[in-house]
Amino acid sequence: MLTLGVARLKLSKYSPEAELTDKINAACELLLTAQSLKGCLEKVTFAVTDGLLTLPRKYYGCLGATVNSTPVSIYNGWYEFVLAGPGAVDTAYNEVIDLGDGWVTITDISSVNAAGCTIRVASDQTEAGSASVLLMGLDADGDTIRTADGGGFIEGEFVDIGDTSTTTFTTLSRVVKPVTNGVVKLYAVDGADETLIATYDPNEERPSFRRYRVPLTTDDDTTVTALCQRRHVEAVDDSDELPIDNINALREALMSLQYEDQNDAERASLYLGNALGILNKEQRRYRPASFYPPPVNFIGHVSVPCQF
Repeated sequence: MLTLGVARLKLSKYSPEAELTDKINAACELLLTAQSLKGCLEKVTFAVTDGLLTLPRKYYGCLGATVNSTPVSIYNGWYEFVLAGPGAVDTAYNEVIDLGDGWVTITDISSVNAAGCTIRVASDQTEAGSASVLLMGLDADGDTIRTADGGGFIEGEFVDIGDTSTTTFTTLSRVVKPVTNGVVKLYAVDGADETLIATYDPNEERPSFRRYRVPLTTDDDTTVTALCQRRHVEAVDDSDELPIDNINALREALMSLQYEDQNDAERASLYLGNALGILNKEQRRYRPASFYPPPVNFIGHVSVPCQF
């Protein structure tokens, strides 16, 4: 894989030093929108908790899935609202239902204790004494949690890393954390028991995950194997791997961004086309063109063959 440090060395003449890391990240994000290209998709197997699958930060969404090795259809948020649809669905049966983005935990607090839990914030590294995480959500009465802070009141509660919230949460709706030295984890505290409900990367400041409802099975251990589209995650350290590992494609994408900054749409489009062409050629080396029915259904069960 291509790392940020290697890319910086090879692309240094295509951008000022102070802007190079930002430009490389922008180029990767631009190219990741071409979802069928090499580096944009990844096959991953997940364990399912309580019939829900919450994708890790690095994945934007599932384009295809099997549940315990059985292929299933994926439906988006309109599935419950179309006239020919099933209406409100509390439990998926033969399909995976997209519940959208914006989830901040991998496991709901209510699955630990419906009456709510306090939240312990922990890091695997020593953090600055002032480092704290803002937790926002609802209390046991369903009210928005507000706490005193700095002579006034704020939505949520600031919890120092290493401490436990003084408030009992039934739902976490938003989390704001600083850039940290280590991985930060949230634990739902229910008496003497603690359950891991979220894990955040050091440079993750406003977590937002995508979630799916998964069919119930008779097996105790339900697994989903999915073809996932990668989400752009900012590369910060020289050792961070880039999702696009073709240096020539990145060079062309950098040139596209340069001309875009100059309001030269024609040349920007030309260089972006060059970058996508390079990745398409690379993709064809691994597999021939083929037709497939996309598994994501937008209205009813209609699928339209697509070529990639």
